[in-house]
Amino acid sequence: MMKQNKSSIFIFSAILASAALILIFLLFNIKNGALNSDNDGISPVTEINILTSWDDNTAKNNLLSDICREYKQKNNVTVKYKSYDEADFYIKLHTDIASATEPDIFITAPSYNTLALYKCNKLALFGQDLEADRDWYNSIDRSILGFTTVDGNIYGIPTDAEYIALYINKQFLDKYGIGVPSNFQELLSAAAALRSAGAVPFAFGMSDGNLPLYQAVISSLGGYLELNRDISNSSYSNSYINAFSYLRELRQIGAFPENYEKMSRTDAQQLFLNGKAAFIAESSSFVGAVQKTPSSAAFSDDLIITAFPTSRSVPVTTEYEQRGKNRTPIPYGAGDNTLFASKRSYETKHSSVIGFMKYITSAEVAQRFCSETGAISSIRLRTNSSSALLLHQNMFFAISMEITPMPSDVIDKYIWISCISANFGKILNGEADAETLWQTASQESGAAHR
Repeated sequence: MMKQNKSSIFIFSAILASAALILIFLLFNIKNGALNSDNDGISPVTEINILTSWDDNTAKNNLLSDICREYKQKNNVTVKYKSYDEADFYIKLHTDIASATEPDIFITAPSYNTLALYKCNKLALFGQDLEADRDWYNSIDRSILGFTTVDGNIYGIPTDAEYIALYINKQFLDKYGIGVPSNFQELLSAAAALRSAGAVPFAFGMSDGNLPLYQAVISSLGGYLELNRDISNSSYSNSYINAFSYLRELRQIGAFPENYEKMSRTDAQQLFLNGKAAFIAESSSFVGAVQKTPSSAAFSDDLIITAFPTSRSVPVTTEYEQRGKNRTPIPYGAGDNTLFASKRSYETKHSSVIGFMKYITSAEVAQRFCSETGAISSIRLRTNSSSALLLHQNMFFAISMEITPMPSDVIDKYIWISCISANFGKILNGEADAETLWQTASQESGAAHR
């Protein structure tokens, strides 16, 4: 009987010891994330939510839809996305972050706002992931990665670069016997001659938040040193004010369409694509629209891509003088295919978030974005595009002039749209003072992010 009790006690003790070990094992693994549903392979995360600022960019949205569907087939992960225009995008993003319902990944161009989110510790940092996967790290153009790096911290993954340039339909000018302008005075003369002939010189719409024409003029006036200082200090210089004088001169000679005040950016693009205007200031991705629009095929071989010409010589830095790049500056930066991840999602869905980001930044997918949307890829591609227009675009940038930051990055993107863009017509028509408006915008931008 005694032996039986001792045996029972021994078995019971062994069971207790085993249970204790199992409990310790479970607690250790939970603490270290080994049983996290995103990592154990038993109950993986099956949904990722994405927010983009692409609005009605059909080519990009269609391609992203295809990529999400393909990714689900390969990985059994559903990727849902919503796309907004820039003004609504930032309202949605900031509202979701404030209510802790932010998207897992959001795709937009780096800006004042994304930098502010980084400073508030709301964004994931990718340094460790890139160091752990050197092939991924080495596939990304380091010069473009600099647009989402602060003090060595990488808070975004750019997959494209973007500039703003002046597109000229040379065939349109030839029709009216007008030469290609090389400075602002010649541009004014060309615009006046076209208007006298009943033609539309500039495809320009004021019902647009980005105002690429305004940004192109600011960049051409300010140059790298001035605008880089402005962006770094979140302060505006005289170039932001003086640019209105150039645009006012164009307006006064009738360089813009009659309904330009109500014309959207899409309307202005379509006017140029249909061969009904000589000039348009647009981003580099506009090349994709030219490629895919049948009506522009007639003049695409004669399309000229250049910087907006000004009537003054812009001082350049020693670096650019040494490289011989002493012409008019252009705005340049990482494009709106830049990926950011919320810190919360990065910590709770790490492998799923990084897995999708690696997929969408792969050479194969980047090649598709480049070919189908006209984007300038910041991902090292296996093959270069054979498109004559894309080669022309790349050649323009390769021999290009001094580059500046995007002028709109000087203030909060929503305030740029709601304050500067919304009152742009009043300033152009002399109904509002540019200096006063910029003072207000700068103050509101600073207050929004304190």
